[in-house]
Amino acid sequence: MLQTPHFAPLPLGTIRPAGWLARQLRIQADGISGHLDEFWPDIQRSGWFGGDTESWERAPYWLDGLVPLAFLLDDPALKDKVYRYVGHIIEHQAADGWLGPRQMVAGAGQAVQPSYDLWAQLLALKVLVQYADATGDTRATAALERALRCIDRVIDQFRWFEALIGIYWLYERTGEPWLYDLAVKLHAQGFDWPAFFARWPLTEPTERGRWNFAGHVVNNAMAPKGPALWWRLSGEERDRVAAYDIIAKLDRYHGMVTGVFSGDECLAGLSPTQGTELCAVVEYAYSLEHLLALLGDPAFGDRLEKIVFNALPATFSPYMWAHQYDQQVNQVECSIRPDRTWNTNGPESNIFGVEPNYGCCTANLSQGWPKFAAHLWMATQDRGLAAVAYAPSRVETTVQGQAVSVELDTEYPFRETLRFRVTAAAAVRFPLHLRIPAWAQGAEVRVAGEEAAKAIETFLEMADLGQAQGACPVFVIATSATDKSRSAKLLIDRRDALVAMFYPPDARDVVAAVASMAGAAGLRCGSQIAERIARAADMDLRLAQSEIAKLALYLDASPLAVRQVEDADLDAILAVREDADFDPLVDAVLSGNIARVPAEIGRMREVGIEKFAVESAGQPRFE
Repeated sequence: MLQTPHFAPLPLGTIRPAGWLARQLRIQADGISGHLDEFWPDIQRSGWFGGDTESWERAPYWLDGLVPLAFLLDDPALKDKVYRYVGHIIEHQAADGWLGPRQMVAGAGQAVQPSYDLWAQLLALKVLVQYADATGDTRATAALERALRCIDRVIDQFRWFEALIGIYWLYERTGEPWLYDLAVKLHAQGFDWPAFFARWPLTEPTERGRWNFAGHVVNNAMAPKGPALWWRLSGEERDRVAAYDIIAKLDRYHGMVTGVFSGDECLAGLSPTQGTELCAVVEYAYSLEHLLALLGDPAFGDRLEKIVFNALPATFSPYMWAHQYDQQVNQVECSIRPDRTWNTNGPESNIFGVEPNYGCCTANLSQGWPKFAAHLWMATQDRGLAAVAYAPSRVETTVQGQAVSVELDTEYPFRETLRFRVTAAAAVRFPLHLRIPAWAQGAEVRVAGEEAAKAIETFLEMADLGQAQGACPVFVIATSATDKSRSAKLLIDRRDALVAMFYPPDARDVVAAVASMAGAAGLRCGSQIAERIARAADMDLRLAQSEIAKLALYLDASPLAVRQVEDADLDAILAVREDADFDPLVDAVLSGNIARVPAEIGRMREVGIEKFAVESAGQPRFE
């Protein structure tokens, strides 16, 4: 029996990108990914589609990214291409299950290779799985089964575990025992990555000109997910945790600040002038997406975002019509030079173009953004949903028999606020797991109004059933609550909870204290300046003290060198709060100056703040 993954990826098409992510995928579709078959001979006349040029990995690579791109965007033109090209592959599958051409031609104009590298067949399996998920086309499922029976007679040594993706997908739908046996055979004859890394010899940059499979940067980017995939069948702890050792050693000896590791084209050490191949960037991201699903460790989500938000966009031109084969952390020029320090790549590897150095990345670049978008949300073992990586998106699925939609409205990673809106066809209670990044200090979850009490009640029920382990401590901040509030009553008699009531300080006392602290620091300020400092610090004297210290430093003030504080000085140094734009509206409401409210709402719309709650006759409505 297969081990159950911590999370389950959702079927392709369940998640829809929004905001900047939707725009990014649209740029990709309008760029090289959506048009590669219209001009590049290796796709336009590919042997996979009945043509006479490349007949190995490039068409499957391209489809591996085009399929999710088309269905995430629900783009009719792209979907038509997918139906046509995948349909051709299915319809021309050989009687023995072989997919595509039998002769291997690695690029347009190249000679036929004496032997066939099975990698392209494994790639085609991943294409069929995504296509079947998105379309429900039973022909794809049947083609996948025939192809797996065929590769039972041929083995790929270094990337054998990629076949497990298709094997498990089919096994979970059919339960056929021969699939289990095929996985065992692949493992027995494939490269043992955990054993290799246990005594890893590749701690130095690869010697120039010494290309090798074990040091190939793309093989190493794929490798972290291999043991975890095999763990589903073996159940052994060694396999479950092997990814941590692999990633730690790649970081220590070849890691780059962007979250990837060097390899041009084999592992190249720690120098930031070494290159990292684009194929390695997208394959590493895909490995982390699988590790997130298999193990559920939020650290994999942190690393995934680091790579996707840094290394991935760095390797493309803004409109995604050109790319680099190798990116460098410390890159000062894009040029063709024979004195590059790459260990095996050519002198043009860091220029932007359609096919710099080698065409694999031209075809493979398409999977990066779409697969990231397709793995933002996953199903959980406790019959809920998990947001495992963050970007503007909407997930529409069925939870506990009810149609549920969750929208994430955010500008993350450019801003740090995440706004979730949950809509259900009928009342349903389910867990919603949110990953808290390791870098996030003091992360807060806010639930509005009466819903806050319901959320607390649900959490307490989960805690009493032992389903909230690892979720503590949880801080509930209810600014208008009293000891009679429903939220407080839920907690006040529990042995595992502490209820504390705090009362806001008197504004005049805080302003006077700020003025006194300023004077002690050598700052002369009137009551209006002191009040500005107090309000900027949310009436928190500790924060106010920090602002005063910054002012004193800014003005070079001391008790022996007293300086006058002006409004311009405050403008220069005061920290900007995330909710500062709401202050004039709040002041108008709290002061009873209702006539100012429409003008303040208009001002907020002008600066782009369009959604906020306005209380009217006890019922909230959204403007």
